[in-house]
Amino acid sequence: MSRPPLAPKDRRVRVVTYLLPEVHKDLLRRKKRLKRSVSSIIEQALQNGELPNENQLLSVKGMLQVNADLARLGNLFNDALSRADMRANHEAIASLIDDISQIKNQLKETVLEIKR
Repeated sequence: MSRPPLAPKDRRVRVVTYLLPEVHKDLLRRKKRLKRSVSSIIEQALQNGELPNENQLLSVKGMLQVNADLARLGNLFNDALSRADMRANHEAIASLIDDISQIKNQLKETVLEIKR
């Protein structure tokens, strides 16, 4: 006697994933301790746990892109400082480089705060 087919909402989908060895060991320990399947443990973690906030990840990515752009701009100003024809603007360029450096540091601190 065979089992009746499952309704579409009850069908399971196979998901292949890669884990760090220590995470895998922890998962297997939990499986044994809880006497549950790995699938049910992961499913419960996803349903009850906190998933990464997409808006937060996009914000961090945007800030890192701005930080990289500022680094490139700072490099261009540093290059300008070494040119003889830019000597008259040396103080203004140096001031801009300092400002860029401060903004980059603020961005880095903000990213670290968001990631916590």
